[in-house]
Amino acid sequence: MILLKQIKYITGFCVVLFTMASMEAQEIKPAKQVDGEMPLFEVEAPDYELSPMTGMTRKHWEDAARYLLEGAFSYIDNLDDPMKFPKLPGKSYP
Repeated sequence: MILLKQIKYITGFCVVLFTMASMEAQEIKPAKQVDGEMPLFEVEAPDYELSPMTGMTRKHWEDAARYLLEGAFSYIDNLDDPMKFPKLPGKSYP
């Protein structure tokens, strides 16, 4: 049962991610800064009744997808540029 819920969340996140890729990026308000450089995503007003594990609703997942896409495409100036995901020691893997 828990595995099915996780698969449902991952599938939903992928759908949102691919849907958002075709839409115009909207500005995301940075939650906070690490060393004055990289804004971090935070879930605002989590709903633990609707989603007991994460507190994330559909709107939160859409915001997370927008945040990821904005960060990924912020390094792209033309279609030949590689995507770059900077690492944050202690925060990102590997």
